Amino acid sequence: MKIIRKLLLLVVVIFILTSCNSISTGGQALNSQSPAKSSEVLSPFTRFENLEKGGEMGIDNEQVDNLLRSYGIYDKIMAKVPIEEYTGSNYSDVKISGFSIGNKTVAILQINKGHLYIYVMLSNSGDKWTADGFVYLKERFKPEYRVEKSNDNTKYWLVVKHEANHGTGLQIFNETWYKPDGLVAGDYPAEGSTLFFPQSVQPEADTYFSSSADYDGDSRIHLSYSISFEYVYRGSSQEEGSFRFTSKYLPAVLEYWEYDLETQQLQFISCYPALPQTFGAMKRSASSEYGILQGYIDFYRMRLGDKKVTTLGEWEKFMELK
Repeated sequence: MKIIRKLLLLVVVIFILTSCNSISTGGQALNSQSPAKSSEVLSPFTRFENLEKGGEMGIDNEQVDNLLRSYGIYDKIMAKVPIEEYTGSNYSDVKISGFSIGNKTVAILQINKGHLYIYVMLSNSGDKWTADGFVYLKERFKPEYRVEKSNDNTKYWLVVKHEANHGTGLQIFNETWYKPDGLVAGDYPAEGSTLFFPQSVQPEADTYFSSSADYDGDSRIHLSYSISFEYVYRGSSQEEGSFRFTSKYLPAVLEYWEYDLETQQLQFISCYPALPQTFGAMKRSASSEYGILQGYIDFYRMRLGDKKVTTLGEWEKFMELK
């Protein structure tokens, strides 16, 4: 009888051990299937949707940092951005956009942290997503960006419009074209304004320019610039005192320029209407300080000499654009 009980106990123990091994084997089979889902988990669109957004403190820093780590780009960003700027604020905005280029899907992750604006370019090859590169800017105002693609659908650029220069009465915005690896492919003035000889033109005058860009799908960007000049003067009335008037030339000139992505050169092409003959000596040039207004400023500075402009008549004669 004792022998029979021992045999039954042995059978029960063997059954339990066999069951445990089956469960363990099944668990291993489930775990072996998990990498098949890794491409979905690592998709930047999936990770973006999983971010917990909102709240007074913005987006949790660790969430976004971990997202960047998952693509191996976090340390590269940390090596370039100003650390005090990065650690001193929370992520306030994170956005993602996607598009197709050839047989790839591309994602651009835009991250805002204080005055830092970071753009990460990602692309997929098969089921694997990789970070191709990134761009960061430290800006007072939120930049604007768009994507430009070549006609053969093999290349694309991230185009960011940002403040390139500012000072008293001066503000210049540039458009910078970035390759997917984050290197600069092109840069040119987009719009701006400046006080026009504040010490010599009284009470004050301003000049403005703005552009529209048309990419030809190959290597050239056709730019149309509208340039205008404004002079402020004051009239008087015995009953109501002083009046403020503005004399506008808007637009005074429409200029056509061309930017070559291969040579990274900006070149003047033509203008409409044609300027008076006295402007024949003016050199069309662009600078980081004044954008495409540089040529006009050089020309009018030479024309002004040590004189001053204090009346509307003197202003119109000085400009010779009317």
